[in-house]
Amino acid sequence: MKRLLFKLKLYEQQEQKFVESYNAMWPELKELFEDIGIREYSIFLDAKSLTIYETMKVNDAAIFDLLSKHQTTIMWYLILGDLVETDKNNIPIRICLNEIYTQT
Repeated sequence: MKRLLFKLKLYEQQEQKFVESYNAMWPELKELFEDIGIREYSIFLDAKSLTIYETMKVNDAAIFDLLSKHQTTIMWYLILGDLVETDKNNIPIRICLNEIYTQT
């Protein structure tokens, strides 16, 4: 499995709303993630920089093509549009970070 790490930029004073929205969507997101093969999914928040970090394990990075077209993801993006930086299509700007080292 490949481990991926992404970061998103949260708008100011949206930390609590993000957590509440995420908790509300989690059952649907969890089911979707399990169905398409996302494992060990975690979110971290750097409150000082308002940066959200997402980490997950996947068998194939192409999984994001499936993810982006799913109705649950589209609903989640609509919610996130008011909470995080987005592109001109209102899709959250998710920057992939390159893994340099892993201790196993």
